[in-house]
Amino acid sequence: MSEFFVKKYPSFQFVYRNPVHCGECDVEPLEDLTPPELKEFERFCRARHGLNDVAACYKIYDDWQKQVRRNLGKSD
Repeated sequence: MSEFFVKKYPSFQFVYRNPVHCGECDVEPLEDLTPPELKEFERFCRARHGLNDVAACYKIYDDWQKQVRRNLGKSD
């Protein structure tokens, strides 16, 4: 799944992957990320949302997933 966005801070990297969000599947639990995936998520959060706090960034996607499940009539 591709999502285009304007980076909050300049960098030479122009392709980012969000390891917790895969599109149609549930959000990957933060504690299940490997150290390289966590580092990748940190870079993504800084570029996409301007956040250095990984937990706050994760909450964005976790809340989004909960909203989707509610809209589909599924319980958490």
